[in-house]
Amino acid sequence: TVRLPAAAPGVTESAILEIQQLAQSGAPRLALYSLGQQQPDLTKDPVGWMQWEKVRVDVFRESRDWQGMATRLAALPPDLPVGFQRWARTEQAGALIKLGRVSEARTLLRELIWTVNLDEPEAGVQLRHWRRLIIDSYLAGKELNDAYQASNWFIRDYGSNDLEDRLLRARIQLSDGYPDDALILLKGDLKETQAHTLYLLALLRSGQRPPRDIVKAGLRKLQEKGLTDQQKTILWAVVAEAAQRGKDRGTNAMALERVIAASDTSPLPGGLFKLDADSLWVSY
Repeated sequence: TVRLPAAAPGVTESAILEIQQLAQSGAPRLALYSLGQQQPDLTKDPVGWMQWEKVRVDVFRESRDWQGMATRLAALPPDLPVGFQRWARTEQAGALIKLGRVSEARTLLRELIWTVNLDEPEAGVQLRHWRRLIIDSYLAGKELNDAYQASNWFIRDYGSNDLEDRLLRARIQLSDGYPDDALILLKGDLKETQAHTLYLLALLRSGQRPPRDIVKAGLRKLQEKGLTDQQKTILWAVVAEAAQRGKDRGTNAMALERVIAASDTSPLPGGLFKLDADSLWVSY
């Protein structure tokens, strides 16, 4: 869903809502065209222009057009307010990570980290977010040792009270071969779907449950209502890996088909699984 800020002077909420509806209906090009027709001139209404630019980025995100987002943000005028520039560089780094251009993303993030004024009110929140993106970049680049070390420093500095931080840490533990640690970390979060899914994967990889039990648990979880497409894709990946380990070729092939079919719109988290079209071919 496109996240919309409150309308600035001269920018009507109905106009923004129109862009939102176009993006959500699967017409991102039309949404961007309409946005371009309504976005004011930067020199005449900088506040309105920046608001529309944030809506533009949300349209890119809604359509998973990471290339479009990265290109647009890289070409922004250099004399914009510092706060807006930080937001833009942060979004650009996230898009670059999605594109697999992790070195470029880390260059942006390190510049943000080293230049932020720690006395500013939002500096702590921003710094934490940038460090999480650094970890995401290591995972996307399959640099698992660096991801593990960076996550250790992150937990040392911030603790693990936040669910998103624990989920990221568990992904790293599972990717780097420490499923028993993931089991301990996630045991208190099993009511949350993503935590439950990662817990099933940890049970499988640790050998504490046989593959057939994980297949059954994953398929049962997939019957629940309200799951997002991303949650379903990860669950299918767990089922596929469990079926592969249990030599259940039929279920493995079925689950892999679901994962691959969703790869464009709901890709798997970087570094967590080794499933691709070649895996499906082998299962046949």
